[in-house]
Amino acid sequence: MREVTKSEFKQLYFELGGGRDGWDAAHWKRAFEDDPRPDMRFMVEEPATTRETTMWIMSDYAAKEYRLFFRTEEDSDDMLQFPSIEE
Repeated sequence: MREVTKSEFKQLYFELGGGRDGWDAAHWKRAFEDDPRPDMRFMVEEPATTRETTMWIMSDYAAKEYRLFFRTEEDSDDMLQFPSIEE
């Protein structure tokens, strides 16, 4: 991941997110303008392949970072899978 300015982060958010999956102007305003956190860094990992189309943003308040990154649909689905707990 590379560190970028807030304005570069915003540009990539709209260019690469393109309003898909709820990544729109309303979400940007709510997440980054209505609750400003001036001590946060903006980190980006651009898509490595054309298959990485699902944008993710992670807020890590301990590390003071917003992280924007992309995964394939399959990888994204796998990220949300939890191991089953056997009784």
